[in-house]
Amino acid sequence: MERTAKQHAVLIVDDEPSVLKALNRLLRDEDYRVYTAGNYDEAMTHLTQTQFAVVISDYRMPDVSGDDLLAIVQSRFPQTMRVMLSGTALSRSVPQTIAAGVLHCQIFLSKPWNDDDLRRTVRECIAQFETANGAVSNS
Repeated sequence: MERTAKQHAVLIVDDEPSVLKALNRLLRDEDYRVYTAGNYDEAMTHLTQTQFAVVISDYRMPDVSGDDLLAIVQSRFPQTMRVMLSGTALSRSVPQTIAAGVLHCQIFLSKPWNDDDLRRTVRECIAQFETANGAVSNS
């Protein structure tokens, strides 16, 4: 049986309610099951109850950094694709720090984001998740 996009769950973690609403609205149009969390505890509750194809986390949050959260996701849920979204000006060496394992995300996107880029990124992450988990059907 072939899987469809609506079978995949996406978790968005950000301490700004307006960001959560905007991303929820953007991805809801893509027919994903979208979950949101405003802090670490909410994120961990969702993560223990649902298998997520993608977790999108803000970098700077008051209770835990997005990088720390994504490190936990990487450790406990290695099949989940990890995207960091940040308005914080990080160094130009983001690709190198991701490759070196310093940042625990697979993809880094800047705020403000481009809607088309973000949608494409999530689609690509889901395709990678399916491939890694043997969920792609050739029929």
